[in-house]
Amino acid sequence: MGTQYKPLRDLIIVKPDEAEKIGGMFDMPQVTMNKPLTGTVHAVGCGLEGKPMKTKVGDRVMFKQYGAWDIEMDGEMYLMMSEVNDVLCII
Repeated sequence: MGTQYKPLRDLIIVKPDEAEKIGGMFDMPQVTMNKPLTGTVHAVGCGLEGKPMKTKVGDRVMFKQYGAWDIEMDGEMYLMMSEVNDVLCII
């Protein structure tokens, strides 16, 4: 079993969505498509000073392009980000 992470405070771990097909021909990463990024919440921290987290494991979220840290778990790439500063909405 590989490295597992348990986020602290307002941090969450998100599995970003795969590249999308454009017109059935090309796989383009979301980053080049000039739209918000999306993914599924994999783990959540405990919140900040008595404020509960709004996201939960399994939620789909939209988040900012910059600000997240790349992490690897079990050979797959995930993003760790702040729920307060980086998540735009729950989808």
